[in-house]
Amino acid sequence: MANYPDLIYLDDLTKQELVQFLDSEIANHMFERGKWMDDLTEMQHSYWAEPAEGVVTFPFTGASKVVVPLNAIAVEAVHAREMNTFFGSGQLVSAKALNPQWQDARAPVERFLDKELQQNIKVRKPVGDFALERTKFGTGVLKAGYEKIVRTAVRMVDGERKEQEVVVKQGATLDCVPISNFIMPFAFLDEQTSAWCGETHNLTPHEIRIQEESGLYYKGTYDKLFPAINTDGMSNERQFERSQEQLENHAPLLPSKIIFYELWLSWNTDRNEKGDLKEIVVFYHRESRTIMGIRYNWYSDLHRPYRKGVYFPIEHRWYGLGIIKQNNPFQEEVTVRTRQQMDNATLANMRMIKVSRGLNLTPDEPVFPGKLWFLDEMDQVDSIQMGEVYPSSYNTINSAVNWSNQRTGINELTLGQPAVGTPGTASDILSRIQEGNKKFAFLYDNFAVPVQDAITDIAAIVQQFGPRDIEYYDQVEGGDLVKKFFSMPEGLVRSGLLIELRSAGQLNNKLLDRQNVLNVTQTYQQYITAMIQLAEAGQDPQLVQQIMKVGLTGGTELMKFFLQSNDIPNIDRMVLNEQLIGGTNEGTSPPIQSSWSGNNPASSQGYLGQPSQQPPSIPNNGTSMGS
Repeated sequence: MANYPDLIYLDDLTKQELVQFLDSEIANHMFERGKWMDDLTEMQHSYWAEPAEGVVTFPFTGASKVVVPLNAIAVEAVHAREMNTFFGSGQLVSAKALNPQWQDARAPVERFLDKELQQNIKVRKPVGDFALERTKFGTGVLKAGYEKIVRTAVRMVDGERKEQEVVVKQGATLDCVPISNFIMPFAFLDEQTSAWCGETHNLTPHEIRIQEESGLYYKGTYDKLFPAINTDGMSNERQFERSQEQLENHAPLLPSKIIFYELWLSWNTDRNEKGDLKEIVVFYHRESRTIMGIRYNWYSDLHRPYRKGVYFPIEHRWYGLGIIKQNNPFQEEVTVRTRQQMDNATLANMRMIKVSRGLNLTPDEPVFPGKLWFLDEMDQVDSIQMGEVYPSSYNTINSAVNWSNQRTGINELTLGQPAVGTPGTASDILSRIQEGNKKFAFLYDNFAVPVQDAITDIAAIVQQFGPRDIEYYDQVEGGDLVKKFFSMPEGLVRSGLLIELRSAGQLNNKLLDRQNVLNVTQTYQQYITAMIQLAEAGQDPQLVQQIMKVGLTGGTELMKFFLQSNDIPNIDRMVLNEQLIGGTNEGTSPPIQSSWSGNNPASSQGYLGQPSQQPPSIPNNGTSMGS
């Protein structure tokens, strides 16, 4: 049965210094992020656009309390567009072989990672949460890790009960860390080089106890934290979570939680004279000043598992600007004007009846269509109109909506709605799409880069710990090539020197790309044809051959670009390759040979004859390490 990587046991003085450091750093960061957390809570309320409770009494009882959800409209439009761009083609990973000898392994690696992401990791949920938080609040955080869940089954064998350990889940994971839980000092910009970074965990006492019994924490941790059970649940760290529960009306019956921190940092664990810092992972409960567990960073390249992405960057800050912060002034303005307009229309349509004194009419006099009023004078009964409808309010609302559209980039074209007013020409609409796509291309790159980094992390984790389904190597076509690729050193897998991994669907302005390549193709064909004619006129057959090779190469590149703009997979198998165009097989390499056996415990020799790296011990319960 696999266990967690070994815990570190510090001496008392080193532990005391580490506790003082963590207390000071966490306290400073919680102070500096207080207003930021208030902003997150306010932005979440603005997105939900919940009207005020009860009956509004100003300017009159029953006045309008509607909230115009401009923020939600913009956020959901951008989110749907990003998700469709990333998941629409059905292919999540695009691989490019930078080394010719790995060309045959490129497509199998693509298929393997696609299966790992879609079927095993269920990547749509964490990527969707990351994209939505990034769009709403300006910042999202992904976290790639590894987990192994082992459970004990009881079987009857020959009439006797026998226990049997069963691995129910094993492999790489991908999670979205709520931005309200991600912590990193505002003075730093990169989570990989920051003095420290990590996240806040909110777990129930039951979860803490199970994790301690599984070996995640030091023995006795649960008993030390037990007194904090009734106090941690209402701590400031849960402010955003409690606000979200209230909005969704699903606050738990037993809200008691234990709040602790998972922190990745560098620390001199053995107090050597050189003062060498070592990368460690600390689980720390601040209220009781309890170190729940310490381990060395178990990843082979010592990377921290967090990958941060922003919607619109803010210079010299690690967090970004989201749509709600951009658009909130316009939502408030449109909401106020809309309420005024509706209240004005309500008053304008109100009629009250005035009567002369002495008509023996009471306030509860019934009024109905066709009623006969017997009067001495015609002006003894009349109606009073409360107000008039003024069209100027429509103009102010339209102006605010236009400013909102300009700030967020969301308009009737992106929403798929008919244009307001006289429709433009086809070329005008295409030009508007082109300009609008420039901003979306920039914003989508901000989404795709951290997702691509997370995919690379997952590939490195597969290389270090092995795949979730080890049978893939032997049962699926091309599995042997995939095994050879993930048997190479982790540095080669991560760096992309053999096969470069990137997220598919990453080309921008696809509609424009297709239109442009079609326009260029005809002109390029005319150019090559004219050059061949001139060479033939000069009676230079060698020049004709060179021009034809250039034409083959150029035409192939244009076709590649066109296929890429349509998200067509396996492009290299559909067009001519360089060796065929050049008419020679020079440059091709022999089949892949690898002696690396980092994933094979039976082997003692690795790449270039170096000792193979043995992966650290792996988790054995539902809590993933680094996930």
